[in-house]
Amino acid sequence: MELVFTVVGMYLIDTAGRKKLMAVGSGLMVLFALGISFSYANNYQLRMLIFVMCFTSCFAFSMGPIPWIMIPELFPTYLRGRATGICTVFLWGTNWAIGQFTPMLISSIGGMGTFLVFACTNLLCFLGVVTFVPETKDKTLEEIA
Repeated sequence: MELVFTVVGMYLIDTAGRKKLMAVGSGLMVLFALGISFSYANNYQLRMLIFVMCFTSCFAFSMGPIPWIMIPELFPTYLRGRATGICTVFLWGTNWAIGQFTPMLISSIGGMGTFLVFACTNLLCFLGVVTFVPETKDKTLEEIA
């Protein structure tokens, strides 16, 4: 499922635009994280599975691949290598933290609370994308810099 939606994102990135895909993806991730949380609270296992698949699909066409494309585009040539390296460390660090601490969160505050935290985090992400991320679609590196 994730592979399919990653390919969908690859086709949409130059037509819909990076910012729009990230905004739509993170906004939908908020809704699906809330759905997962609600499903945890009410023990709706089939709904939870569907919401997890939808959440993963939204990640796959938006917040999964697009930062890897946008990060090098946002920095001028003289900074690009170092800045991309620093951003990569933060991306991998965040991935590590999610993988490391999600089981601990589920054990301590439960699945409902954990996915409420994820919904709030994705809401902040959505607001950040809408507010701060420039659209780089159809622009040369010189125009972006």
